[in-house]
Amino acid sequence: MVASQDSHIRLSVKRLHSSLDLYPILGLTAPTYDIRPLSPAAPNIVSGAAMFQSSPLFPKPLGEVRNVYGRKNAREECAKGVWKALSDLARSRGIKIDEMED
Repeated sequence: MVASQDSHIRLSVKRLHSSLDLYPILGLTAPTYDIRPLSPAAPNIVSGAAMFQSSPLFPKPLGEVRNVYGRKNAREECAKGVWKALSDLARSRGIKIDEMED
């Protein structure tokens, strides 16, 4: 799908929490999340970030988190950073996203 300057794409926050609907609109594939324990002594305290492996749009890690308890929590926090970057990119391309509850 190619978006024009006055595109208006209405997507719900619930569906976009993982950004799955927005990736193809922006011409991206899903990022890789690299979440790792900081120390073998504390395997539940993790740090990480998300990377778009083959995208020159995002050459650096997104949503970097440190010292988060649990992999799931860390991934969710990373996803917030990814969502912000994707939302900013969509806006810069003239794609409006209405955040609404289902």
